[in-house]
Amino acid sequence: MSIGRRVAHEKASPTSGGSRPAADQNPEPGATLKKPERMAPPQWVLPRNHQEIYQTIAEALGVEAKIAHISSEFIASLLPEYEGGLLGDKTWCAVFDNSKIKAFVPGFQAVIPFREGIRRTLAWFAAEEKRRRIDEKVNQEMDTILEAYRHFGGG
Repeated sequence: MSIGRRVAHEKASPTSGGSRPAADQNPEPGATLKKPERMAPPQWVLPRNHQEIYQTIAEALGVEAKIAHISSEFIASLLPEYEGGLLGDKTWCAVFDNSKIKAFVPGFQAVIPFREGIRRTLAWFAAEEKRRRIDEKVNQEMDTILEAYRHFGGG
């Protein structure tokens, strides 16, 4: 099993999933994660960071993710309007969990694995032409970042 991924029925421990503490996944350290009875354990894999999310989306689309690891500082130097978001809460590698909703909605239990949820979401977009919209401004910004990154020796 790759670092940063863990099957939901696995017993949480301080070192499982890399150096991330078990409490990031579970409200109570040492608690056993529960999976819905109808899900097979290998399907219940949670993404741990943005890279795994993008890889899962690419897999659902049937393409290979071409991920460039570019620092937030570099992006903010090119597009200062993104500085607040990039150098604020997105500075640190994120661990995605549902502990916040569990605090507000006792008994909440996610029943759709991320991999399946993203497939359903993509199918929803594909079902109607009007849902498929390309933001040309964002595309141009991404091209600007990638061109500058390559120019300075990246990727």
